[in-house]
Amino acid sequence: MTLFARYDGELMRSPPATEPGSKRLGPLDAAQQRAWAALESWCRAGVGDGRSPFWRPRQLPDVPERFSLAAMVGGNSAGRSHLAETFALHLDRNDELAALSADSRLKGWCLKLAVKWHELWWWRKRHPRQPWDCGYLLEHPAAMARLAHFRPRRPTLIIADELRDGSLEQVLQALGTAKADFRHPVRLLVIDAALPGMLELRFDTDAQRWHTPVHDLGQVSVIALSGTQMADNGERSPPP
Repeated sequence: MTLFARYDGELMRSPPATEPGSKRLGPLDAAQQRAWAALESWCRAGVGDGRSPFWRPRQLPDVPERFSLAAMVGGNSAGRSHLAETFALHLDRNDELAALSADSRLKGWCLKLAVKWHELWWWRKRHPRQPWDCGYLLEHPAAMARLAHFRPRRPTLIIADELRDGSLEQVLQALGTAKADFRHPVRLLVIDAALPGMLELRFDTDAQRWHTPVHDLGQVSVIALSGTQMADNGERSPPP
């Protein structure tokens, strides 16, 4: 049930908490600002309105893209980590919760209760500022085994930070197979220095889209933190 659903801490590690009363800095430069906008567009695309019929609460909502994949590459490790953490805190509203709680514990609790309250009404549209569940995928056998049974309690961003190719393949297979049963959209963000070779990415010049044949996942969003576009062979090329 939505009321009692909890964050799956055995599958994901939540982003580092902010200090009470503090607010993490957003994108630091022009390249990060462009990457941030691309992340926002990718996450929000195809999420649907989250509604199920009033008389059929167990029916899955219409979610055009239940699962999608993006790769954020380039730049340096610190820049990638900063942007991923800050974007996750933006989606899950934990920065806002920390600021409210620092001002008043009551305000923090009111935000939590308001989130749960809106999630109870399955026949209404998803609240435009509904927090997402965000976290870093744990790369150990127990977490990998849980993937096949993962069902999101709300829109979810999973961050795969420099996973080994074998682990990434296992993740993609599990999520790609389970996605038909997802009630909420799930987004997998792969961050690394370069495009993972196991994705076998190819660029469609006509559609200006990246695609992967791996597990029939299809379109992949590629976000380059270096401010350059990625050529079809995975190398960097100047933007047009």
